[in-house]
Amino acid sequence: EETLFVNLDATNTFGTEKAGNIGNTGNKTENMTEKLLQHISEQDLAKVYSDDPEFVLLGLTKLRKVLSTGNSNLANQLSAELIQRKVHLKIVEYFSYVNYPKHQKEAAWIITNMVSGKSETSQAVIHSTPLVEYCFAVLDHTTDIELADQIFWCLGNIGGEGITYRDKLLEYNIISRLTQSISREFAANRIKTMKNQIWSLQNLARFKINSDEILSPLNILKSILTQTDDDVIISDIIYYLVFITKNMSIESMNKCIYFFDRSVLSLLNFSKGENLLRVCGNLATGPDHIVQVLLDNGLLEYIPKMFSKKSTTVKEVCWMLSNITAGSKTQISQVLDSNIISNVLILLATGNFQIKKECIYVIGNLVSGASGRHIQEIVDLGVISILCDVLDSDNVEMIQLCLSSLKKILESTQGISELEKRKNLLEDAGGLDKLELLQNHKNDKIYKKCHYILEKHFT
Repeated sequence: EETLFVNLDATNTFGTEKAGNIGNTGNKTENMTEKLLQHISEQDLAKVYSDDPEFVLLGLTKLRKVLSTGNSNLANQLSAELIQRKVHLKIVEYFSYVNYPKHQKEAAWIITNMVSGKSETSQAVIHSTPLVEYCFAVLDHTTDIELADQIFWCLGNIGGEGITYRDKLLEYNIISRLTQSISREFAANRIKTMKNQIWSLQNLARFKINSDEILSPLNILKSILTQTDDDVIISDIIYYLVFITKNMSIESMNKCIYFFDRSVLSLLNFSKGENLLRVCGNLATGPDHIVQVLLDNGLLEYIPKMFSKKSTTVKEVCWMLSNITAGSKTQISQVLDSNIISNVLILLATGNFQIKKECIYVIGNLVSGASGRHIQEIVDLGVISILCDVLDSDNVEMIQLCLSSLKKILESTQGISELEKRKNLLEDAGGLDKLELLQNHKNDKIYKKCHYILEKHFT
């Protein structure tokens, strides 16, 4: 029966193969080869195949240094040449040399650099070697912290290649392994290795995992979030949260919502807090009780300052608010009490198209579920005049939402005098003329909404 795991033994021998000649690459790669020879000699490459372990280590170290210069173009060229000459096969073989941890470490570093480059390079290495199997076998055998960290880093890059590659790693319980390792590194205050492994975790979460296994790291990540001031670690944990909450099921939301208490939401003040805003927005698409947890933990306190951020952040804020105002009357009251709607109305009047579109959903959802008191509050804020301006839009969806809101505002009055006040506000803002013009709109729904408002309230 085929097994996922390979057995690493201590019987490996050196020098079982010969090095290829770097110069015999043909015209197609001649220029690339000439450039590579400026950085690594044929003699250095041959050392990788030596029968002397010390020479092998020198060859591996040389390759690792060339690939780690930070020059991505050079690294990609060299990786392509190593694959062309099948040197990567020998490098991956050194993963299995359990009595030579230095060789394993250098080999793992080289391969990590190769699989972190171009996708075609990564996939060529993965498909032509038992890399994945060797990686997990090393994790099962090694007690070397740096080697294990390098392996996790390598696996994080492999998983980032796509769902198929990530799912292969899930067969080896990669999430559970990473969670346990991150916990150990955190307890030992080994920041560097913990940082690398958290990066690998968030990279694996980029593609949706249809299992609660992806929620298992939450406890340790929350401990880290509330105790670290490392910007990179905080940022990568937040990215992980963005990925796992996207299109999240209600069942999973129920299991993870405890995570988002005041200590976590306070990170909305973090320099990259916009990403946590996206997490809150993802959760705000859930049912009212999920949204209520966010509100009870102070979410709305952080929103006003977000309106001064870049336009993409403002759009995120309004998108999130549109989901909150689609909630219960209690939640609508909380939004109104936070004085956020005045900012939304300003943006509805002055923002760019994308922001205006989100704002009209904020107002439309609010009006749809609001009580009479709520509607009076936004009328007092000038919503009727601003909605009348939106009627000039060329966007059918925005006009329809605007008309639905005006219809509800006119129908929710407590008496004739209040209705007359709202009708006068609409007429003073030019709304009556615009409604009459929109009766000629080619969209049938717009025509019918306009006709209804005019017939019911202005004839």
